[in-house]
Amino acid sequence: MTLKTSCFSLAALAASALVAAQELDIATELQRMTDALNSGDFVEYTRPNQKVTEFITLGDSYTAGTGSNGDKEKVGGAAVRGKRAYPFHMRDDTDSWEFINGDSTVPRLTFSAFTGDTSVELITQQLKPGGYKDNNWDQARDIPFGHPQLGVLTIGGNDAKLSTILNDCIYRAWRPGNCDDTLNSLEAEIQNGHLKEKISLAMYKAAEAGRHGGGAEPREAFQLYVPGYISFFNHDNPECDSVDWKWWTRLGDPVPLTVDLRKRLNQLVDEVNTLIKDAASDLGRMGVIFVDGLQREYDGHRYCEPGHTSQEMTDAEVWFWTRYSKTDSDQEDVGGSSVEQELLDFVFPGAGHVAASIAEGSPPPWEWEGADKYPDFESLLRAMAQAEGDVNIQAETPFNLLRSFHPKGTAYKKHAELLLAAIADNRASVSSNPDDAKMEFLTRCKDWFIDNHLMVATCTDSTGVEKKTQSDLNLCVKWVGPDQLLPSTEQEANFKDRCNENCFFNTLSPEITNQLWCVCSEENNDKGFKNQASIKIETLIGVLDNGHMVCEGHISAPSDRNPPPKARATRLGRRIERGGRL
Repeated sequence: MTLKTSCFSLAALAASALVAAQELDIATELQRMTDALNSGDFVEYTRPNQKVTEFITLGDSYTAGTGSNGDKEKVGGAAVRGKRAYPFHMRDDTDSWEFINGDSTVPRLTFSAFTGDTSVELITQQLKPGGYKDNNWDQARDIPFGHPQLGVLTIGGNDAKLSTILNDCIYRAWRPGNCDDTLNSLEAEIQNGHLKEKISLAMYKAAEAGRHGGGAEPREAFQLYVPGYISFFNHDNPECDSVDWKWWTRLGDPVPLTVDLRKRLNQLVDEVNTLIKDAASDLGRMGVIFVDGLQREYDGHRYCEPGHTSQEMTDAEVWFWTRYSKTDSDQEDVGGSSVEQELLDFVFPGAGHVAASIAEGSPPPWEWEGADKYPDFESLLRAMAQAEGDVNIQAETPFNLLRSFHPKGTAYKKHAELLLAAIADNRASVSSNPDDAKMEFLTRCKDWFIDNHLMVATCTDSTGVEKKTQSDLNLCVKWVGPDQLLPSTEQEANFKDRCNENCFFNTLSPEITNQLWCVCSEENNDKGFKNQASIKIETLIGVLDNGHMVCEGHISAPSDRNPPPKARATRLGRRIERGGRL
């Protein structure tokens, strides 16, 4: 197979990037954002109680799901979206949507995320106004924004030049720079605030587009959920110190994945995540919500985990693709791929270069005649992505260079679960009964704890006076099987028998403190801790105007109980986090 032209896209890509940059003056737009947020006309975000009938997913390759799972599951042409990306997992989780919406309503999806996009490209390319379009994910660009009630956004990785970092510090596949210089450059972008400015502007513009989209009622109830990135490595395991993922193995010195290198790369990912979290917090007034917890989900599934330090690291327990993963298979544990030849065929079509003939001391491929059309690693990646959507391309692209260090489909399912849990936690119960407005629990109660099947809280009455009240959990929930708690529709002892006294609020995870956790046994015995489940408090407990709690018609009595020692809740929380699920 031959490539008709390998420079077909570079000029167009460069022109597109230049136009995007010219269209967006970041300093001017940041000032407009500041002025709008400080304006007397600005309306603060309001917590929604509306059904979700439409949602949009925006951002870069982490939203697009690049590479999940394999060549046969790519959609969207140059956007390189994957059929197992978390937006599709979210769309297809009917049980979670039933929990969120209170009925069988499953929202439609707009999937605009585009592999390789920066904050500027997100703003200029992904926020086009217009009505919903069916099967929108099959086209690369110009997808209309639609009329969503909420959005999900992953952005900042390409602004941080994470791909360049991986090339300079690990791959050394194309025109590599000095690893330390590249890492120091990102550190400077973090410290001087420039990276945060770009990410903040992208979040603001996406949330603003959501308000203008008209799907949220009121429009200030539009929500934008923002997860972070994942640190790639177990950085403590010395078994990985001899692993070298440099592409051209006979050119130059080895580049081992040492403990020090892994620690520094992980640290920078953590710093970028902290910056993203801070930017989301700053824009909470616009309905921007940071989604925490992904790092914990990946524990035991990163590169270089003990027992998973082979050269290829393609086993199923590793949740990131590597350069050795087979792209012609949808399976997540198939290795043996060699892509150096594919890269040469892509860059030098018809030249007949053979990767196996590159010997020690040979000039590297980026110094060969014809290599100047790709002046840096990012331009090469963009051309490869563009080739995925070009019908004139008849040769395979070195797809593993695009998808390495991206999650597999199994991992993206965890992203979807965490995002749906965050959505459930941050939306009020959907109800057609206007009297339910007086039942808002989260906005009126604090200092919750569980004491002998009673949930005790300090709640304000209609005049703002705080009252300590309680409600019987045995009347609130029932245990219906492994990992399942449901609101009780009748007074029954099943919950009390199965779950003993093991209910608490997870004090280790402040972002989900509005979720009740209970540890329930599968059989009616004293073993406990065999199965776990959780449920959102607002589906169980309401508040009356007198400040008392209500559950299934059972009104609480005033309480003078004291909370249990915090150490007990912490121990239970750790046991849940090791073996339970959200």
